[in-house]
Order: sequence, then structure tokens, then C-alpha cells
Amino acid sequence: MIKKCDICGFNLDPDAHFCGGCNVDLKESKEEDSMYVNLEKPHPGKKNTKSSPKQEAPENEEVMNWCVIRAMCNSFEMTFAHFFFLVLILARGDKKIGFCDCTICNQGYRELLANIANTTEKKKLTAQSREIVIKARSDKINGIKFAVPDFLKAISKKGDDNHAHEKEDPKPQQTNNGKIVIEIDPMVLESVVLSTLSSEKGQEIIRSISKRKSKKENIAT
Repeated sequence: MIKKCDICGFNLDPDAHFCGGCNVDLKESKEEDSMYVNLEKPHPGKKNTKSSPKQEAPENEEVMNWCVIRAMCNSFEMTFAHFFFLVLILARGDKKIGFCDCTICNQGYRELLANIANTTEKKKLTAQSREIVIKARSDKINGIKFAVPDFLKAISKKGDDNHAHEKEDPKPQQTNNGKIVIEIDPMVLESVVLSTLSSEKGQEIIRSISKRKSKKENIAT
């Protein structure tokens, strides 16, 4: 009897570790956990129809699809200044991350769900985890929007609730070689960096980088 994937119905090889249809990790247990993700879903009354960039409605001008962001980051023309500006407009909320129905956006959506669950619920999921695959397949991702500032606020609030009873200063630890090591949560550090970039001081840094780049280009020409 041919074994089929219980999620997508794909025919599975006896020794397969991942499904060839939905790419779910077959080694995981089939227990499903609930997961809340703060994503803006498309309006129920609107149909998710594919359209070319020229035919996009004005309301979608605030959205950058994940496949476009990936293409920009993979481009050899992506300088640090451009990357810095991209992070800034996402962190500031000028643009929201969106998804179309392409392969890259589907993979990116799963990665986003896994990262959110791991950050907010302290889980250890991947884009191939059963919980993530089932959640992603049930969502029509074309039209979903993700606002980075809302996510950062949720992380900050959760962090404040979890550490309300702890001291503000991190505890230094003495190592065997005599050095002092201070442990800082990476998400806290990331939140501080993004908050700094979205501040007025961050804007000044961006402007100064742009001015120096313009001067170098003028000298080169």
C-alpha cells in the first residue's frame, strides 16, 4: 500500500524524510499546536487575483512582496547604504512585507511563521515543521501584510512582562580566563538597533551616508 502525506496527499517514499509535495518534515510527530500570528489577512470580500505591477491598486503601494525583497538583497548592486535604508523603511512602517503566490513568497511565509512562533512562544520550529506547513497551507497568502513595527512592539511588551521581576542590568559572568561576559538577548539587541534607526538620530545617520555617497559619485564623474 502506497503511503501518502496526511497534509497534501503526496505519494511518499518509504525512506523519505521530507514530503515532496508540501516539504513537511516527516520525522516530526503529528501533534498540532495552536499558533497565533499577528498578520493582516486580505478582506474576505476581495478576491486574490494575480496582477502585474502596473495593474496594482494604489492601496498596495505600501507593500513590498517578499520575493522582491529577496531579489533586492541578492542583487550585486545592494550596497550597505541601500540595505540600511531597506531595513529602516520596514522598521519604521513606511512599507509592509507582503506575499504573492510564488515559490519564494510561500517559502518566506513559512519562515516568517516559524520565526514568529520561535520568538513569541519560545518554540523551535522550522519552515518544514508540521505546525508551520499546516498553518501556511490553510492561509491564502496572496494579500497578507506583515507590519514590522507591530511585531517589534509585541516582542517588547512580551519581554517586559517576562522580565518584570528581574533587574534591568544584565548579570555579568566571570569566566575561567578572567574575562567578564555579559549575556544579552539577541531579540532585545535587534529591537534596540531598529528603534535607533527609526529615531531622528538614525535619520541623520542615513542622510549623512547618502551625502557621502553622493559626493563620492560626483568626484568619480
